[in-house]
Order: sequence, then structure tokens, then C-alpha cells
Amino acid sequence: MRKLVVLLSSSMLLLFACTENNEQKAEEVENIIEETIFDPTDTSSIKEGPQVVFEQEVFDFGTITQGDSVKFAFKFTNTGDAPLIIKSTSAGCGCTIPKTPADPIGPGEQGEIPVIFNSKGKRGKISKDVNVLTTAREKPYIVKLKGEVLVEEEQ
Repeated sequence: MRKLVVLLSSSMLLLFACTENNEQKAEEVENIIEETIFDPTDTSSIKEGPQVVFEQEVFDFGTITQGDSVKFAFKFTNTGDAPLIIKSTSAGCGCTIPKTPADPIGPGEQGEIPVIFNSKGKRGKISKDVNVLTTAREKPYIVKLKGEVLVEEEQ
């Protein structure tokens, strides 16, 4: 009987010791989780990556005569914290030709996308989109050229 009492007492002590140890470990784990939970107000450790801000997203070239060409450079700044790469630039037709910058634009640096619009065969109000695909986001930025093309007899 004495052995049974000693055995039960030992088991109870072991059980309480394990429970106390588990509670302590659970508390430690909870503290670690609380320390690593994302705080949306703390942006100090968040990397933005590259960010594009265009000086002008729409260029109105006014009125031109059919056959004239318009040249304009869309200027932008990388306001992010990583180099910006312009992956591609494109327009909907061959009358508008953008040139893709070859070199990365560092944080805080400026770049430009030169565009030439040839009005040969065009007339009336014109609006041409230029799609700019960058490493700043997956969908393209869209900048525009707009104006009016007059045929010589209409002037």
C-alpha cells in the first residue's frame, strides 16, 4: 500500500510539474507571436520597391497640320526604394512610337520616355495611349498624347 501511495504521489508531482512547464512554454510562445505580429502602423521595415510618378500623364499637343510629327518626353521619378526598370513601352498603332529606356532608374532618380506621333493620314481629334510596363507593378501605366490634326484645306 505504501508503494502505491508513493507511486501516486510521484505521478501527481510529475503531472503538476509538466503542466506548469507547459503553461510557461505556452506563455513564451504567445509572447513571441505578439512580438512578430504585423503592425500596420509601423512602416519602418516595409520595402516599397520601385514607384513611378509621372510629371504629366496627358500631353495635349494642340492643333497640328496633317503630316506633322509631334515629339514629347514623358518625364517620371522613381519615388520608391529600389531601382525601377521599364520593361516595355507600346502604343496601339504605328503612328505613335515610344522609346523604352534601357537603363534602370535608381531611387529618387528621374527618367523619361520619348514618344513620336506622326500625323500622316490622320485627321480630327486624336487621343493616343502609350502603355508603360514597369517593375513597379504588374499592370501598365497609361500616358496619353492628344490634340487635333487638321488637313491643309480645313485651315
